[in-house]
Amino acid sequence: MDEQLKTLKDGMEKQVKEVQAKTQEQIDAEDAAYDERTKAAQQFWKDFVNPPKDAWREIEDSLNEKYDNQIDDLNSWAADELSAVNEHYDTLVDEVNTKYEGWIDRVNDYYDQMTEDLETAYKDQVSATTAYYDDLLAETTAGLDAIKASRDADMDNLELNMLLQKDALEKSYASGAINKEKYEASISAIEKNYRETRSALSDDYRLKELLEEKAHAGQAEAITAEKTASLTNLETAHNAELEGVNTARNTMVEDLTSKQNAEVDALNKARRLETVTIENDVNAMLTYLNNQRNTMIAQMRAQEQAIETEHLRRMKEIIEQGQRQQTDIIRSYSVQRQQIIADSLSQLTGSQAQIGDTAAVIALNIGSNTYSGNSAPQQLANDIMTQSGRNYSKALQVADLLGNAQGWNAPQIAALKTMIPKAAEGGIFEKPTIALIGEAGPEAVVPLSRGSDRLQGNRTQNNTLYINVSIGSISKEHSLEEAEETIINSIVKAVDRMS
Repeated sequence: MDEQLKTLKDGMEKQVKEVQAKTQEQIDAEDAAYDERTKAAQQFWKDFVNPPKDAWREIEDSLNEKYDNQIDDLNSWAADELSAVNEHYDTLVDEVNTKYEGWIDRVNDYYDQMTEDLETAYKDQVSATTAYYDDLLAETTAGLDAIKASRDADMDNLELNMLLQKDALEKSYASGAINKEKYEASISAIEKNYRETRSALSDDYRLKELLEEKAHAGQAEAITAEKTASLTNLETAHNAELEGVNTARNTMVEDLTSKQNAEVDALNKARRLETVTIENDVNAMLTYLNNQRNTMIAQMRAQEQAIETEHLRRMKEIIEQGQRQQTDIIRSYSVQRQQIIADSLSQLTGSQAQIGDTAAVIALNIGSNTYSGNSAPQQLANDIMTQSGRNYSKALQVADLLGNAQGWNAPQIAALKTMIPKAAEGGIFEKPTIALIGEAGPEAVVPLSRGSDRLQGNRTQNNTLYINVSIGSISKEHSLEEAEETIINSIVKAVDRMS
């Protein structure tokens, strides 16, 4: 029986090695192909996405530069046009102002001359009127003036005669012709005679003046009053003429100024109309250019986004293809391995066959490694976990490439989990099976019947030995690898106890 078990084990190991070798070749080939596809996708990204980003920026910069230049040219043209319009209308306004200022100057010159003529005429009239009335006054005072002149002449002659007499006496006194007493007496007599004669002469002339004034009494006042009235009338008339001249001047100047302002306003209105037209045209062109710029940049960015989206889609297809091929290889390997186990188990009978089956199942995952001593079961379990871990690691790497790993529920891992079935909701196992069995409630994992030895979990029939391994509940926090390790360790310990 041992020889049969050894032969069967060697055959299973050989088949497993062949399957593993073939599977490894497929995995290596797929890894190489996947790496090549990945490199190609990365190279595509470098060649057609990343480098063009600089080109996209260059295109955008070129577009911006193009439209900025057009906008600058448009603004420059608008500035030149506005400057030309303003210069044109400034010239027209200057011409209008010069024209009306010339007319206003001529009007002012005309009325200034008229005012000057009026002033000259007024002065002449005042002078003539004054002379006329002065002559009248002179006529009324001519007699009185003659009396005064005659009086002054007589008084002067009287005084001169007195002085001559005194001078003659002084000379006589000085020559000794007369003595001092006679001199003093003669001087006193001369002065007395002078005073008396002067007084009498003054009285006579004063009487003549009174008689003359009486003869012309009221004439001077009347003439003076008439003179004042005439001068006042002349001044009033002159002021009225000046006011008329100023009124006429102001009327003409205001009329000319009003016409000047009207023409200037019309020119400024036309200037504003042309300016607004230019500004509106420029603003419309600026809006058009900016819209064109935005449209071109939006189209460019849409093309850039489309290329990036296409690249991501191709990357996703490459990764999904690699995932499917990896999963198919692993699933194929699992099916072949289970088929080898099933074929080998069908050749074994008896208790030793059950033991051999368990050992063979364990040996499937360890290849040609040799174990001995008390540590052999644990080493077997560790190698089984190591091999399983590599499979799960590969599946997780595929999931990471897709960026959507979902833990143990990921589709690529679900395929691997079929290697160790779960039986958490009841069921019947009719042949030796490695499974993850948990209790969903108060149920227990028990055999369907008891043997004659009353040992639960062991039933002897047809020389076949059944092994029932009970494992406590495994919490959700434990991983599938930890659960598998627990199951394998329990099986190995059971086999070790029976050997």
